[in-house]
Amino acid sequence: MPDATTGWAPHISQQLRAAKKSLQDVIADPKSDPNVMKCLIEAEAEILERDISEITTLLRSWKNGFAPINRLPPEILTTIPHFSDGRRRHRVTIALTHVCRAWREIFISRPSLWTDLCWKGAEKARTYIERSKSSPVNVTLSLNGKLSPHHIFFQVIPRTTGRLKSLTMHGPSEYPKDVADHLSNPEPLLECLEMNKFTTPISGLFAGDLSSLRNLRLSHLNIELSWRNMTNLTSVRLHTISPPIPVAQLLDCFEGAPLLRTIRLTDAISTSDTQDDRLISLASLKTMKINGRAPCAPLFDHLSIPVGTKLDIISKSFDPSYENIFPGSPGNLKNLVNFTTVGFQFKTGLSSARFSGPNGDLLMTSELPEADISTALEYLDRLDSSATEQLVIVGGGSLPADVVHRVLRSMQDLRTLKIHKGEHQYTFIDSLTPQPQPSSVVVCPRLEGLSLTPCRNEEKSAIQSMIRMAASRASRGAKLETIKIMRARGKFDLEDVLELEEHVLRMEFDGDVASNG
Repeated sequence: MPDATTGWAPHISQQLRAAKKSLQDVIADPKSDPNVMKCLIEAEAEILERDISEITTLLRSWKNGFAPINRLPPEILTTIPHFSDGRRRHRVTIALTHVCRAWREIFISRPSLWTDLCWKGAEKARTYIERSKSSPVNVTLSLNGKLSPHHIFFQVIPRTTGRLKSLTMHGPSEYPKDVADHLSNPEPLLECLEMNKFTTPISGLFAGDLSSLRNLRLSHLNIELSWRNMTNLTSVRLHTISPPIPVAQLLDCFEGAPLLRTIRLTDAISTSDTQDDRLISLASLKTMKINGRAPCAPLFDHLSIPVGTKLDIISKSFDPSYENIFPGSPGNLKNLVNFTTVGFQFKTGLSSARFSGPNGDLLMTSELPEADISTALEYLDRLDSSATEQLVIVGGGSLPADVVHRVLRSMQDLRTLKIHKGEHQYTFIDSLTPQPQPSSVVVCPRLEGLSLTPCRNEEKSAIQSMIRMAASRASRGAKLETIKIMRARGKFDLEDVLELEEHVLRMEFDGDVASNG
């Protein structure tokens, strides 16, 4: 007999040749009965064909095993589907099982590849359940109307009890009671819950136990949840919840979720209740965005925003004012006061302010009339803006010069001022011009750069204001380092541009000029 590594091919060939000769001798025997021979040959041929097929398959499998791709460990090979687009991952995984016998065995034996359950075919759902074995599963169910009692969901979902990792349910439809009955037991592995567009109330989910939940997304529905003890929650997104969630329940949720990093609330807050002096610390918070018609102040009055948070506030109140948007006490935003950049944007029917710095980023937006622009500036005046190094103003109409002057005087570290497409705003640049009286305080003494994007037909007043300011500073030995005029649509007088250039160290100009000469 040959050993395990050499001589096996000649040995098999010798055996096959001997079998061939024996078969030929039997066929050539004149005494053989043809009918008996036929039955004998058919039986023997079937055995031989089966053995030869098995040997051939085994040889091909061994040969394929020496290919570089097949020498990868299974734990690396089975990561291939994870590099495909999420929507195509199912097709990619199934295609990989048809490459060869070895790959099929490897991919089918990896339960984690078969845990995303959808309901496009009963047989497919059953196959995924079987191949996922005991692994946690992700269930997605899209409803458009009522489910048939024979829907595969009701056959498969009982087999996922206790191992549900994520649940995503989409309407539009009523929330089926028979679905609710299957989701009333605790799910200790549940990490993600997403539900939207259900027209009937939802209650009794998972026996009220959401302690394992990490991501919660609810949209366009009426839902009753236990908002306490979501100890592992890291992200919550609530959109158009009816009735809105009372502030007390939101505070309960935030207080019991020390790992919470992302909060997004859109038309989800009810401000009918009050919480006295309750103050919740959001120690892990990184991003918070509130958008809706209800005033935000009743919620923010009870939150302490941590260092490094990006905070967006957008109000669509029918009676908007900055007092309804921001905390009654700026002390609740004490970690966001060291602003280095302040930006205002005033457009028709919309105003916003963004404060950012080393400790955080605060964006405040409201549908305010232009008459309330001064309110925004006055709120800034209540915060500590002394460290502001950059002020950006975009759009809008006439700015109240006295308010702007007061705000600018508080920005003793201001180094850059940017004005984009403002109308009749440029006269306040004169506020930056030091007054001749020795006792006057120089506004923004450290200002180094001024950037301007003027509106059409406003170039003359804009550049004359800049000339007056730049000339005054140059006469006091405090030349501006940079002046930029960007994307000017009209034509400037060449003489004005040249005069302005004399008073600054560096000038950038993007526009057309015309010479009177």
